[in-house]
Amino acid sequence: MQREQRDLFIQESEHTRQDERDVDKQLRQSDLCSGLDRQVAEQEKARENSKTCNEKWMFGGDSATEVNDAADTLKKGRECDEYNRATVREHETCEKPILLRNKLMDVSLAHLQRLGTSTTDMNVDSHALVSAAECPQKSH
Repeated sequence: MQREQRDLFIQESEHTRQDERDVDKQLRQSDLCSGLDRQVAEQEKARENSKTCNEKWMFGGDSATEVNDAADTLKKGRECDEYNRATVREHETCEKPILLRNKLMDVSLAHLQRLGTSTTDMNVDSHALVSAAECPQKSH
């Protein structure tokens, strides 16, 4: 009976040692994999840095990029200013007939009032506006 127990104990110990070896093997493999992952990540980062440095060298670096960006911003600003000036001119062109008409209406009303004619009888609006259809449209 003791021999069987001793054999069983030895067998269990062997299984335990095998389990420990399996766990150690898995831990080593896991460490190796994470180490390889780190190496691959570092190599990829080095490739990206190399590519960035190469692009900076080929295209003049960050200062050239900044100059190009500033030139683009300036160009966009000029285009925006030109558009705004054109829009203001267009609005001024549209408002000239309105202002002229209102001025003529005011003069006419003043003349009618001097004559003693009631504006309500004539159904006249002193601030009549030119409709949008009368405003010259810019062709695109």
